[in-house]
Amino acid sequence: MSGQVRYKWRVLSVDGEETPSTNGMSYPVDGAIADHTQSDRVFVCAFDDRTVDGSDRIVDWLRRQARMGSRFGALGTGASWLVRAGAVGNRAFTLHWSVQNSFFEMHPDHKPSAQIFTSDERLVTCAGGRSVSDMMLNLIDADLGRDLAVKVADHMIGGQPRSADTPQRLSAVHRYGTRNALFLSIVEMVEADETCELTIDDLFRQHEISRRQLERLFNRHCGTSPSRFIKEVRLERAKELLSETNLSVLEVSVACGFGTVASFSKSFSKRYNCRPSSFQA
Repeated sequence: MSGQVRYKWRVLSVDGEETPSTNGMSYPVDGAIADHTQSDRVFVCAFDDRTVDGSDRIVDWLRRQARMGSRFGALGTGASWLVRAGAVGNRAFTLHWSVQNSFFEMHPDHKPSAQIFTSDERLVTCAGGRSVSDMMLNLIDADLGRDLAVKVADHMIGGQPRSADTPQRLSAVHRYGTRNALFLSIVEMVEADETCELTIDDLFRQHEISRRQLERLFNRHCGTSPSRFIKEVRLERAKELLSETNLSVLEVSVACGFGTVASFSKSFSKRYNCRPSSFQA
C-alpha cells in the first residue's frame, strides 16, 4: 500500500523443523534459531509452553539477541519466555488472561497487564487472537504513520483498531448480565484475590452487607451461593496451575486456598470428573 517494502521477516523454530500448532496444523519455517544472527525485532510466538522442547536453547538464544541489541515482541504467552531470558525488566507486558494466574505463581515479581497489548520502543506484547492485529496496527502507526495504519486496517476489514488499554476479558457487566454495582464490586474482589485468602466475612466487612443480602445477590445474578462461587473461582485457578506449571497437587491445593489435599482432590474431582493428578502437565 505504500509502494515500498517496509518489513521483511523470517519464521524460525528451535530445530528448523515445521512447528505443530495447537489446532493441529503444522507451520512451515525458514530455518533454525541457531542459524540466524540478528534481527531488528524478534517476536516470540507461543501459547502451549508445556509442549516445547529445547527451552534452555530458546532462552539462551533470546539472551544473545538481547546482547546484540534486538528489540522484542511477543504473542500469546511469548512474553513469559522473554521474562525467563531477562529481556523484560521493569517494562509492562501482556500475557493471555487464561495463563496469568499460573505465570504469577511462578514469577511473583512480574505482574502481567490485563490490557490486550502493551507497547514501548523496546518491547511490544499482546495476548494473541484479535489483539495481534491491534498491536501490529499500533506498531505500523508508530513506524510509518497513521494514514498507512488506517489503510492496512481497512484492507483487513477489521474495523476500528482497539487501543492498548482495552481489557482482555469482557467486563463483569457482560459476563454476568447485570449492572448491579454492589454485586459487581464483590465479584471483582473475589476474582482479584490472587492469594486465595478471601473469606465470606471479608466480603461482609468490605461491603457492609448482611449474609442474607449477599446470598440473595449471588442467587439472583449467578444462580449459586457466595461460598460456592468462591470455590468455583479457586478450582478454575487450580486447573490452570495444574495444566500450566510443574507445581505438585499439594502446592496447588495450598496456593488455591484449600485446607487439605483431600478436600481439594474431592472438590476438583467433583467439578471436573477427574483427579487433580491426572490433569497435570
